Amino acid sequence: MVVSPLVDAGLGNSSYVVDLDDGGALVVDPAGGPDELGELESEA
Repeated sequence: MVVSPLVDAGLGNSSYVVDLDDGGALVVDPAGGPDELGELESEA
């Protein structure tokens, strides 16, 4: 299992994406838009 932080320095907080090792993912405290998540998905 891999936990990847998505830091938003402008807001001073982070969201996290957890790779569930089964092709799925869990997003914890998602940011306002999906752009960052799409970038992370394309890196996987």
